[in-house]
Amino acid sequence: DIIGVSTSSNNNLLITVANTGQLEVSNFTAYVDNQKVDILNNKDFLKSGDVVVFELNWKEEFKLVSIKSDQTEAVYEKSYQIN
Repeated sequence: DIIGVSTSSNNNLLITVANTGQLEVSNFTAYVDNQKVDILNNKDFLKSGDVVVFELNWKEEFKLVSIKSDQTEAVYEKSYQIN
């Protein structure tokens, strides 16, 4: 699950991901607005219960982020508030 989204000090996109499943997940790929982007600090795997912050090579606005592994996919869609 994607549990947080923010930016780093150099304006890269930071995605906090938690493995809330029972099994280990591995082989991560990131997509922003359906474009594959580099994970600058990729991990080999996440055990059940692990949390990681992935730094993505993305500095622009976005609407949709997905982190895919061999086993599953986590998606975050930015919502906009209209006043």
